[in-house]
Parts: sequence; C-alpha cells; structure tokens
Amino acid sequence: MWTYEDVSKKLWEIKRLQKVWGIGKATEEALHGMGLFSLKDVAKTPKEHLIKRFGKVKGEELYRFSYGIDESRIANKYIPKSASITKGQILLEDCFSQKKLKMFLLEQIEETCFRLRSIDKCCRTVELSIGYSKYIGGGFKRAITLDQPICLTEDVYEASLQLLKRFHSGHPVRQIHITLKNLTRDDAIQMSLFEDTSQKDAKRKLAKTMDSIRHKHGKNSIMRGISYIKGATQRERNGKIGGHKA
Repeated sequence: MWTYEDVSKKLWEIKRLQKVWGIGKATEEALHGMGLFSLKDVAKTPKEHLIKRFGKVKGEELYRFSYGIDESRIANKYIPKSASITKGQILLEDCFSQKKLKMFLLEQIEETCFRLRSIDKCCRTVELSIGYSKYIGGGFKRAITLDQPICLTEDVYEASLQLLKRFHSGHPVRQIHITLKNLTRDDAIQMSLFEDTSQKDAKRKLAKTMDSIRHKHGKNSIMRGISYIKGATQRERNGKIGGHKA
C-alpha cells in the first residue's frame, strides 16, 4: 500500500501518462499540449487551468489523481472485459416515419459517442434494439462487429442504418436502444491502406474539440442541426437528469 510520501517518489515519476487509470491517448495528448508530461506536472498546475481545459468533472479528477486521491468506490472503478455504453429512449408516441426514426437514432448515437470519446474509448460492435408499438408488439435486437474500432458518430450511425435496413419490418417504433460493445482504447485504431486516414484523424480531432466545448459549456452549447428540427428531442433531454427536469 502506498503512503503519501510515495506520491512524490513513485506516482509523480510516472512519465507515460496513459499508464494512469482514466487517462487515454486523447487526454494524454491534450495534457502534452498544455506542457504537462508527468503527474508531477499535472499536480503543479492550478486546478482552475485543468478545469478550464477539460471541464469541471474531468479537470478535478485529473487534479485528484495527480495527488493519489481517488474518491470513487472500488466497485465503480471495475471495468469488465464486456464493458459497453448504452443509450435508450421510449418515444412519446409511435413513430411511423422512417425519416423521424433515423433522426431519433442519430440523436441517440451522438450522445452515446460523446460518452464513448469522453473515456478515450472506441468500439468494434454496434448493437441496435428496436421495440415496436405496443399494439403490434415485438421488435428486434441485432449487432454488427466491424473490422476496425470506431468512435465517430457518422461511423456508428452508418453501422446502425445497416442493421435498421436489414431487420426493421416497417412497423411503427416506440423504443430505440443503441449499445456500443467491444470497447478498446482510442489509440487502437490502425491505419488502413483503403481509406484516407488523415481525413479520419481530422474528424476525430474535430469531434474531440466539440466534446470539450460540451464538457465546458453544456451539451446544448454545440449540436447538430438535426436537433433543431421539429420533433427532435435531444435538446430537451439534455436539460433533464434521469428523464426529469433538472
């Protein structure tokens, strides 16, 4: 067991920040951009600077970690091999329109991918669950596993549309659930000879920048245009906690 004396002797000597729980490649690169290359550097940085760059939750977490302080329960830190991120929604009314259904799906995927990138992860498996109107019953749950890990909204959306096109019977929809599985670190993305990796990298950096704005100013501070279309629900749901108004 470490003592507080070990913080400066052992913890602060860690040079590869990704070795620290909760710090992935993207977070490490952001810290490097601030001129911080060790936990000692992070510890000596004013907490306000970390909060300004990473948002209140992540900034305070990094500051505590740099001093060896972990206020979370052990049960909350355990991440099983089958870790996944899921987002579900029960619609206010049956959805008969394919266009609206795709809009609801895209909004959910946007939120799910935001959470995925916030923990510096990518996924290889996308699972879509659809529940039909209670007057019809049934639905489907299907998944697709990809060759490469992904974290961008557009990539997860494309995979989900494949599942929707293949398995949706056309019945009105009342429930939508999207689950991202087979999570891996975001530095696990490999270069491909068959796609423009520089363009993908630029899109990931743009997504991370947008995520930072959301962390700092709130989820409604920057959104896709689709969330302003009549019938969209994301803006309202962002202002709720557990489905209730905050």
